[in-house]
Amino acid sequence: MLLNGSEMGTLESRRKYGLRGEYRLIEGSYGTFPPLSAMEFEEIITQTNTMTRADHLEIRLFHFFLYVFLDTKIFKHVEFLLPRSKGHGILQLIERLVMGYPNAEAPLQVLIGNFITQAGNELHATVPDRVTAEDVQKVMGSRAKLNPLYTVKLLFDPEVRSAFYRFVQSEIQAMVDDSAPEEMDAIFDYMDACIYPFDGILTRKIPLILDIPVFKDYLADGNRTGRTFLLPRPREYVFSKNHTYQSLLKQNDDSLTKAEKIYWIITHHNNESIRNALTYRLQEEPSV
Repeated sequence: MLLNGSEMGTLESRRKYGLRGEYRLIEGSYGTFPPLSAMEFEEIITQTNTMTRADHLEIRLFHFFLYVFLDTKIFKHVEFLLPRSKGHGILQLIERLVMGYPNAEAPLQVLIGNFITQAGNELHATVPDRVTAEDVQKVMGSRAKLNPLYTVKLLFDPEVRSAFYRFVQSEIQAMVDDSAPEEMDAIFDYMDACIYPFDGILTRKIPLILDIPVFKDYLADGNRTGRTFLLPRPREYVFSKNHTYQSLLKQNDDSLTKAEKIYWIITHHNNESIRNALTYRLQEEPSV
């Protein structure tokens, strides 16, 4: 974001560094205050002497994956599969996802392509000379924060989540020569079990092959010596939820997809963190 009045906002700096900006509506900074209607925009640098507009959108996609892995923490356990001792980590994985997504399966490719298109469409060459109440009303009915919207679409649009899992797993296997497919599958099954499907069920029992107590102990102390995270046979774990959001789902416009309904719930009618709204919690550790 380029601030007017700052050193970088001067005409001299713009020329020296080839700064070219576009304008993006600031989330929440619009409304009608009779007799006035107003919108506030921020100038986003989308090109410089050393960065193209395509580079900017690539960075925007990188930031989306940062949000998915690090902000929501829904897939935080992926980090276990990326040993830092070998120079691997979430950032290296995200870089591979950004560069390699054209090779992902069609449902995920389409989702990411739509994200990039919508991120580009948020940007405008100029700001409007005049804002009407109709302009404000149109924005209020269509404006969305892309990172949470597309996170929900990744989780709940048909076939996208499974395509995402396969894509991430293939990139991890390409990074880590000695990756253990059985452990990877067990960890992904655990992460998937934690995702609440917004079906109104407060408590569900899910059989998993991962020894979750042992796995959690390892995450706490980092000592793997003598530990195995796989059980000889599946064990049933209990996952629970405090809020089902079913009444809000029914109130939403039937023309919206499930993912769009969930997005509006978690961003407009939710007192939990986005992560807690989207996930179950492990209610109790099962007996051995």
